[in-house]
Amino acid sequence: MEMILSFSIVISIFVLFTNLEYGLASCTGVLNQGICKASEKLSLLQTDECSEPPIKDQQEKMATQRTILITGCSRGIGLALAEEYINRGWQVLATCRSPERAKELTALLKKHHQPPAVALDTADDGTILRAFQTVLQRGVRKLDLLFHNAGISGPEDVLKATRAELDATFSTNVSGPMVITQTFLPLLKAAPQPKLVFMSTIMSSLEMNMGGGMMAYRVTKTALNGMVRQFAGDVSGVIVLAMHPGWVQTDLGNSVGPAPLSPAASCRGMYDTIEGATRAHNGKFIDYQGQKIRW
Repeated sequence: MEMILSFSIVISIFVLFTNLEYGLASCTGVLNQGICKASEKLSLLQTDECSEPPIKDQQEKMATQRTILITGCSRGIGLALAEEYINRGWQVLATCRSPERAKELTALLKKHHQPPAVALDTADDGTILRAFQTVLQRGVRKLDLLFHNAGISGPEDVLKATRAELDATFSTNVSGPMVITQTFLPLLKAAPQPKLVFMSTIMSSLEMNMGGGMMAYRVTKTALNGMVRQFAGDVSGVIVLAMHPGWVQTDLGNSVGPAPLSPAASCRGMYDTIEGATRAHNGKFIDYQGQKIRW
């Protein structure tokens, strides 16, 4: 009897250890499978991370590419300026009053993978502020060049123009560029060699204006030249220019006769002239070929 009992105990202990060993083996197998699956997921994550462009590279590209903001880009010289700077490898922030209507500009920017046009009306401070916010939201942290191209002609006859008409022309051609410059100045100051260009005209020259006509355009551009001198004297570290684009084949240019210069040729000349501008040119009135214009 005692022998049978002892034998039963031995069998029970054997079964117990056998089940324990099997259970440990099963647990080990499950654990190993879990480790293998975790390793596979980690491997996949590492592969996915490596397939994405490093964030640092994207930031470096944005930091090294030069950026220009141009006003009045829907047509004429503004559109040609946008194309010229795109072709020269710049990031172009093109603005106009109604981007949804600027079909040619939209196609140009899309073709060259440039940011969409920004809505900006130089006579509307609200759109100027919203444009600045849009630019910041796009990750722009510096402007190498701010080019004030937008402008209107206004009333031509000094004997018939009204106060409201002249005020409206002044708001677009003079006050607007002033407010835009004030708003975007922090981005200009963040660039290593910033430049600020105001589109003027030879018709603004007091010494050369003996023909009359185009009153509001002449008067407001003369005032704009004074604004150029103010910014050149009051803002340090920025090269400020008044620019005459030449007699260009635009609606305005052709209104006084057959203009000889294409927008593309004018913009090529202005690009080279602005690129070559140094501190010695600060506050100067020059044309698209770099020639000095009399005030």
